[in-house]
Amino acid sequence: MQIDKSQIIDMLKSQGDTGNAQQADQELPQQVDTEQHAGLLEKFSINPQDLIAKFAGGSGGGDNSVGGDWRAAASNREQPGVDAGHE
Repeated sequence: MQIDKSQIIDMLKSQGDTGNAQQADQELPQQVDTEQHAGLLEKFSINPQDLIAKFAGGSGGGDNSVGGDWRAAASNREQPGVDAGHE
């Protein structure tokens, strides 16, 4: 799976891991392939399978800190009786 490096950096920063975030920013390619770069990801304490679960829309532990939970937001817009602020 291809993941943009900035998403990985943001994830590390949101976890308070600024040291690995800075190092990953220097060493990871712009597009990270979870299979091809598995060893490099593990160097930054990142499990490639966790990334796949997180960015492929899986619940993977329930932490959707990167990108938020777009499904919940979309579902709130589609529910009858939920006022979206329209007159």
